[in-house]
Amino acid sequence: MGRRIRIQQAEAIHFVTNRCFQQRFFLRPSKEANRIVLGCLARAAAMHHVRLFAFVFMSNHFHMLVQAPFMNLPEFMRDFQSSLARELNRLHGREGDFFERRYSSEQVLDDEAFLDRLSYTLNNPCNDHLVRHIEDWPGVSSWDFHTTGEPMVGEWLDRRELRRLRRKDASACIKDAYRTYRLELATPPMFDDLDAVLARAKICEHIADGARELQKERARRRIRCAGPAKAMGKHWSNRPKAPKKSIRPLCHSGCPKLRHAHREQVWATTDAYKVAMGRWRKGRSKPSFPVGTIPPGYTACVGGPPRPAPFVAVEWPA
Repeated sequence: MGRRIRIQQAEAIHFVTNRCFQQRFFLRPSKEANRIVLGCLARAAAMHHVRLFAFVFMSNHFHMLVQAPFMNLPEFMRDFQSSLARELNRLHGREGDFFERRYSSEQVLDDEAFLDRLSYTLNNPCNDHLVRHIEDWPGVSSWDFHTTGEPMVGEWLDRRELRRLRRKDASACIKDAYRTYRLELATPPMFDDLDAVLARAKICEHIADGARELQKERARRRIRCAGPAKAMGKHWSNRPKAPKKSIRPLCHSGCPKLRHAHREQVWATTDAYKVAMGRWRKGRSKPSFPVGTIPPGYTACVGGPPRPAPFVAVEWPA
């Protein structure tokens, strides 16, 4: 058991991160790259009925706050990351690994930690001294939804449909093979008692406070923002001069008691999983794996709720 097992809970909120291979700028903002990112994300969210709270895609990594009520976060991330890697590799004319390692997923245990991760996510471009405010970031983020409340629309190219159309007519328009998906963000749990407009206002205010603090810190240290043009001007094969290395925490919370209880729960579940794995390796019939874990040879968690009806794509607008 060299890697931490995935443990899913229907009500859990996860802070998800992944970095590009060798931290190269495979996600560098551009019109086509942004279309691919948003299209893959919106399609995967619709397929797996996950609840997204916030997200940002930097040039070489991404962050998102997500909840998977059907305990299918691994399936959502599998389909999202595979389609994203395939399409962006095609765009860049490259082959090979796209992500540096498997994605990290840490549970957010309380409201304070959620707001901290929310600010960290949307102020990530400011924290890296790229722009003064998230609204200036040219890459994909959830900021537009927070400010307007209008659903984001992702366009995804159905290549199988494109091949089918062009077998019938070699001159078929590529637009006929596009599918669009509406992406609406969920209201954070601490704002459930507020109406949607007020909840978004609270989020924007919180993000703005964080951006102002970062601006003060830059002024104190006399650091200038690089600006969106510089981020877009990088070649996708470039990488930072000093790539970041970060430790993956087990969870996010400022409360020692919550962190301790979560740690104990993870250890107990891991021990039970090891016992079940031992029985499975010995050929014992029907070993009992803990609820929320994925047995070997399966793709879905044990004990998950019934899956919803299949998603329906929205046709290309006339």
